[in-house]
Amino acid sequence: MKNKFKSEPILYKIWFFLNKKKRSRNIKLPHKSHDYYFDGYARSGNTFINGFIKYLKPNINGTSHLHCIAPLKIAFKQKIPIVIVIRQPFDVIVSNIFRKNSDINEVSEKLINEISKEYITYYEFVLANRKDLQIIKFSDFFNDEFTSFIGILKYLDIHDFNKDDLKKKLDNFNLKMQEKESNKTNQLSSLPNNKRKEFKIEIKDRILNNKNFREAKDIYNKF
Repeated sequence: MKNKFKSEPILYKIWFFLNKKKRSRNIKLPHKSHDYYFDGYARSGNTFINGFIKYLKPNINGTSHLHCIAPLKIAFKQKIPIVIVIRQPFDVIVSNIFRKNSDINEVSEKLINEISKEYITYYEFVLANRKDLQIIKFSDFFNDEFTSFIGILKYLDIHDFNKDDLKKKLDNFNLKMQEKESNKTNQLSSLPNNKRKEFKIEIKDRILNNKNFREAKDIYNKF
């Protein structure tokens, strides 16, 4: 039933509005008035990439951070430009598990299966519709943020930017994000920390040996 709500636009809209008090007012459903919809499975670099687009172009009207299929279907129907980020599944699964439960002794196989399967379902849909959206690999972005952002801006038909100014703003935004993330707990922050590193080492074999993880890896390699 949970997956049904996440994949069917009508059911998702009902759930979205019933739960609006639990959510930031900045998170909205895709609408035809939006300039773009940015998304990816949770913990894939969504906050940084979308944050910089808004930092660079404060007047741009877009939405993000819904992390499931139904909003993608809504965005397609509204004919909004869509940008999707994909990160290799091991890091995504570890990060999501750590965020939900940082005590390694309390992590169940059910949780690993659930996150892995959601990753598979999400990116199977993205893969089937890849010709109608822009896909950014987190690894490419991590290696060259500057070039990746130029590609995103051009896809969104944004050309009124100076490359030198873009580089300076990107450096400034990196500093702002590091400061913001450093004020969060280890569990919520995206910055590297010793507890996360230890958790990653301890849970590595359980994830690599999970049958759903192997399928998630196969999906990732198709992009």
